[in-house]
Formats: sequence, C-alpha cells, structure tokens
Amino acid sequence: MLRSRKAVLFGIMMVMLLVVFEGLFFVTGKLLQRKWAMWQTPTAPTVALHTITYSQYLKERDPVLGWPYPEQYGHDLDVNGAHRNSYFPSGPREGSCVSLYGDSFTQGGGDVSSLDKVWGNVLSQLSSCYVANFAMGGYGTDQSYLRFEGNRTDPSPVVILGFHTDDVLRNLTRIRDLLNYERWYALKPRFVLNAQRELELVPIPDLTEDQYLRAVGIAGDLLPLENESFQPGGPGGVVKLEFPFMVSVTKNLLRFYGFRSRLLHRPEWMDFLAPGHPLHGLEIAVGIGRKFVEVAHQRGKTPLIVILPHSRDFAYFQDYGAWPYQTVLDGYARSSIPYIDFGPYLLSVAKEKGMTFEKYFGATGHYNDDGNALVARFVHDWLTAKALPARK
Repeated sequence: MLRSRKAVLFGIMMVMLLVVFEGLFFVTGKLLQRKWAMWQTPTAPTVALHTITYSQYLKERDPVLGWPYPEQYGHDLDVNGAHRNSYFPSGPREGSCVSLYGDSFTQGGGDVSSLDKVWGNVLSQLSSCYVANFAMGGYGTDQSYLRFEGNRTDPSPVVILGFHTDDVLRNLTRIRDLLNYERWYALKPRFVLNAQRELELVPIPDLTEDQYLRAVGIAGDLLPLENESFQPGGPGGVVKLEFPFMVSVTKNLLRFYGFRSRLLHRPEWMDFLAPGHPLHGLEIAVGIGRKFVEVAHQRGKTPLIVILPHSRDFAYFQDYGAWPYQTVLDGYARSSIPYIDFGPYLLSVAKEKGMTFEKYFGATGHYNDDGNALVARFVHDWLTAKALPARK
C-alpha cells in the first residue's frame, strides 16, 4: 500500500513538473514571437484602412502580380500605374526619362515627411524630367521584375530595378502573410529553379478563402503548398508554437532562421544568400537580375540595378567589415549585370558629415528624408557620369 501511494505521489509530481515545464516553454515561445524569433500565425491587419474581404481581393487583384489592383490606376496611382510625381503633375503625358521598379525602398515613401521627399521625385527635380516610379511596397524582386516585363509600353530609355535585401525572403514565398504575420491576402508569384537550373515562374496560388486560412495555419489542418518555403514544417525551418510546447520551442531553437539570425546578430536573409543553399535564394536573386537586364536590352533600354541595403546590413558591416549581400554582388559581377551599391556611398557621406548610418533611417526602418535625398543624388550622379537622360 505504501509503495503504491509513493508511486501515485511520484506520478502526480511528474505531471506537475511537466505542467510547469510546459508553461515555461509556452511563455518562452511567446517571448520569442514578440522578438520575431519564432513564427506567428498571421493575425488581422492592425491598419484600419485595410477592410477588403477575401472575395473582394479575388475580384480586384492583378492576375499576375497580386497588387496593385488595376482599379487603382488613375485613382490612387497615375494613369500609367506609377506613383504620382508632385514635380510633374501631368505625369506620363510629358514623357519619362527613367522608370523605377522595386519594393518600398524604391517606392521611397515609408519614412518621408512628404511625397516631395521620395527619392524618385527628388531625382525628377534634379533631372528636370519625369521619373516613373512603378515600385510597390511589399514586392519581392520577382514581382518588381514581372511588373517591368509586363509594362511593354514603358517609354523610359533608362530602367532601374531596386534590390532591397529583405526581398530575398519574399522571393521564396507565394504568401507574404507568412513572413509579416498579418492577413493582407498578399498572395504573389515566385520563381523557382528547374532541373536545368533556369528560372521557372510559379503563378499566384489559386486558393479559396478556406484554403487560404488553412495554408497560413489559421483554420483546420495545415494545407501544404508546393513551392512554399515558410509554412510550418516547411523547408524554411518554420515551427508553429503548439502543444507540446517543449517540443515546438526546442525545434524552433534548432531550425528557425529568425531565431538563428537574432542569436548571431545578422540579417535574416543572410543564410539564404549562401551559395548552394537548398532554397536557392542567391541563384534566384541573381537570375532575376539577369532576366531584367536581358529584357531591357531587347527593348533598347539601359538597365541598372540599385542595391538598397537595410539598416541591419549596415549594422552587420560595421561589426564585421563585410556586406551580408556580398554574394549577390559577386553573382552580378560574374553575370556582367550593371549595378551600383548604395551601402558604401551612404557610409562615406555619413563619415564625412560625422553622422551614423542610423540618421538616414526612419521609425519604420525605411530611408527618411535625408536617406531618400542621398539615394536620389547617388543615382543622379551615376546617370550623369554615363551621359544618360536624367541630368541637368
């Protein structure tokens, strides 16, 4: 009898201990999520203006790119789909000398005090010509290239593709909501490498609302998607916080790139730019640049890729004396892809003025007024040196 009581007490103690450990690991998981060091299930957007339903999204989205929606042209955007240029209110009717394609760092509006300060508009002012800015916040380099490829009526003799380092992650997904943890219905196309090591386009996933909710881990059993890197259990090392919490948190510590990047104090995209990485982030990034240059040349245009680093790239360079995206630069050089890197330029100007690189970034991590002005001057100087349009 005494022995059985001891066994019962031991069992109770073990259960209590397991409950305590599970609670500790659950709290640890929540803390990791707050630090973006563990994946989170996408929640409803915090921006009140985003009220579109999934059915509306399906009706309004661009069938190739996802966003912007075609109905925005002539409303939120200029009639040609570019952002409105305050220095050239007549827009494309005056012709254009340069066109820009890229994400929010090329769009330029994330942390500026007014649209007059967006670097594309400042470039217009410096150059006394209309610069058509077709960049879109949230784009991967894949969408930026596809927008250029589809914009066959673009008359600009010079076309610029902005490469922002965070795009490396976006290039590896077809549901950006899996990366930003909010339900924006940001479904997109992407490129993969085929058996011949060539880029192959995979279109926007065709999902019902129920399938979308399952694909992002909100409702029902997870719906695995082909060519998707960042679903829980997928090749990106994403782990969902779920019972048993000891197991999921431990898996996260071992597999999740976001935890590893914070532990080692390096940008999240750096691992994916390693040559031979199984997700081919480097090869896809360089391949997109190659396709951009090829199409531009076919259309008789002068192409240029502008590297627009994130603040984490600058911080890493200051700590280790190397750029996290150096493999991309090397790949561009091997493929004879014309590019200019804004990173060293910003650091040289900051040093000359006795400032830190942080002074050129705003609250949301984008370039501020001073940062945008530097980008405009940097690009303008290159255009002038090459005796191309967009010069005074």
